Amino acid sequence: MRALLIKGSVTARLLGVDPIVRPSVDLDLLVAESALPAAAEALAVLGFQDRYRAARPSELALAPHGQTWTRGGPFPVVVDLHHSLYHVRSPEMLFLALSRDAHSIAVGRTMVEVPGDGGCALIIALHAAQHGRGVVKTVEDLRGAIRYVPEKTWHQAAMLAGELGVVGPFAAGLRLVDGGAALADRLGVRGSVTVSDHLRAQSAPNGPLWIDQLRRAPTFGAAATVLHDALLPSPAAVRANHPDLGQSRGRLAAYYVLRWLRIPRALVLYARVRVRHVDE
Repeated sequence: MRALLIKGSVTARLLGVDPIVRPSVDLDLLVAESALPAAAEALAVLGFQDRYRAARPSELALAPHGQTWTRGGPFPVVVDLHHSLYHVRSPEMLFLALSRDAHSIAVGRTMVEVPGDGGCALIIALHAAQHGRGVVKTVEDLRGAIRYVPEKTWHQAAMLAGELGVVGPFAAGLRLVDGGAALADRLGVRGSVTVSDHLRAQSAPNGPLWIDQLRRAPTFGAAATVLHDALLPSPAAVRANHPDLGQSRGRLAAYYVLRWLRIPRALVLYARVRVRHVDE
C-alpha cells in the first residue's frame, strides 16, 4: 500500500539540517484511512505489536489520528502509524491532499515517498499546536521552519490548511514562536481558538484537557465514559504510557493515587485558562 514518511528526517531535510543531528525516537508513517487495517496487519507480520492493543475502545478514541507499534526490547523500534493528524476531521482528504504533491527521497538505502514542502510545513505547525510551548523539539522545528522555509511554501501550507479545515490550529501553531504571528498575519490565516487549544499551547498536563472534554461531552453517557477513563484508565493504557511501572501492582496503585491527587491542580489550571478564553 502507499505510505508517506512524515516528520523526523523529512522535517530535518526541509530545514536543511542533517537528520543525524536531529534524532528521532520513532518513525512516522501516514497511510489512507482505508489502508489502515492492511498496514496494521503488515506491521504485525513484521513482528510489531500495537502498544495499546489491550486498552479500552474509548481510550483508543482519544488518540484518533494513529496507532503506536513497537518491536524489540529495551531500545525498541517504534512506528507511529498515522491515518490522520491533530484536528483534521477528514483523514481521507488529508491523505489525498498530502499525496498530491508527494515525491521520493532516499532515506538510508530506501526510496520513500514524502509530502510536498507545503504539506511538511503544515505538519510542523500542527505538531507545534498539538504539543505547545513546553515541548522543545516541536517548537524548535517550527522556529527553524519560520526562519528558513520560503514564504511561498507557507502560502501552500495555508491553502492546505483551508482545504482541510484546520486554519485555526494552523494559525495557533504559528503564533507559538517569535515571528509566527507576523507570518500568520501575512498569510491571512486566523481562526477560532478553543479552551483546548489554549491548554495545548501551554503544554498543559492531561488533567485539564480531560475536564474540557468532560464539559463538551454531548450526552450523559459520553460524559460518564470520559470520567471513567480519566479517573480509572485501564492498566493496559497506563503501562503503555508508563512502561517504567512494569508489572508491579504496587507501582500501578501508586500511579492511580498520584493521578487523583492532581485533580485539584487540574481544576485550577482549567478554570484560569477558561476565564482567559472568555475574556478574549
